[in-house]
Amino acid sequence: MTDEDVKLALGDFDTFWLTLWAECRGEPIEGQVAVAAVIRNRVGKRFGASYKAVCLAPKQFSCWNPGTDPNHVWLMTKARLVVGDYAERSTLPADALVRQLKYLAQGVMSYDLLDNTGGADHYLTKKLFHVKPPRWAVGQSAKFIGTHAFLKLG
Repeated sequence: MTDEDVKLALGDFDTFWLTLWAECRGEPIEGQVAVAAVIRNRVGKRFGASYKAVCLAPKQFSCWNPGTDPNHVWLMTKARLVVGDYAERSTLPADALVRQLKYLAQGVMSYDLLDNTGGADHYLTKKLFHVKPPRWAVGQSAKFIGTHAFLKLG
């Protein structure tokens, strides 16, 4: 099964929590909620009509882009487990972190968890924000949560 086949087989929820796993699994829970909120804040806007579309949009979440992020290989391995016959079942994932990220994804998708970013639709590391920000971040104000800077660009 190719990476593209795996991506096609994933649904909204699995794409969402897998993105959280790859993008922010090492963050404190507040940082994980913040990344999830950014994704939710993008749904229905120019980034895509669904969580899956937002997460898989080209050049948005590097973990889904081969060759740009070391997490990509790990993410695709985990995604293959989700779509395969030996799938990680949503009712009883063994890994506490996966259970937490699935809980957060569900809470954000259902609007049971509040946006702690103030409506941010972009984020980057604090270090990048302060040392060498991309053009879209230059001159913007940010809210800092965990190791990331969160920005509302519109």
